[in-house]
Amino acid sequence: MANRSKKTVLSVRVSGYAKSCLDVLAAIEQKSLPDAIEGLLEHAFDRKSIAPPAFIRQDKLSKQGEPRILLGELMRAVWTEDSELFKLRLHLIEPAALNDRDQVVTGTVFKNLDIFAGDDDLFDKRARELVVDSPAIPKLSLSLVSIYWPLLNDYARFLANNSLNLSFPDYVDMLRKSGELDEIFEVL
Repeated sequence: MANRSKKTVLSVRVSGYAKSCLDVLAAIEQKSLPDAIEGLLEHAFDRKSIAPPAFIRQDKLSKQGEPRILLGELMRAVWTEDSELFKLRLHLIEPAALNDRDQVVTGTVFKNLDIFAGDDDLFDKRARELVVDSPAIPKLSLSLVSIYWPLLNDYARFLANNSLNLSFPDYVDMLRKSGELDEIFEVL
């Protein structure tokens, strides 16, 4: 069986000049165009500093001028292929990095710890090199979050499209009473 690539397709429109520059760079470095672009992006991430998000260890911040952290360093610490876990991590350290729907979804998880609390740490050993160990970072049941994720997305869409402002438990009760919840969980 062939191994599937863990790469993501990125479609982008650039000027003819930028495309020519990328082609020349790839040829000079004897790399494929995607490899050349990825190298440039990695270099840019490692040069771009941002204001430090929440829960970042103070000893990891730049000491010159305003406290800053390199975007590449932050991303290497908190990124994971588990997109749900990555979004939960981002919600804690930099919620503005999430789109509106993902902010609602992850915020709903953290506002409903009576439902989603568990024994799973959000930050692994690699992330802990950058992220402080704080009692303000709750442990979750990641398997339960994963089961509820589609329903959480439905809830976020519901809030965006309706004037009703129901809490997540009230939304679940509404679906249960209408018989729609059973259909949703048959898919899960």
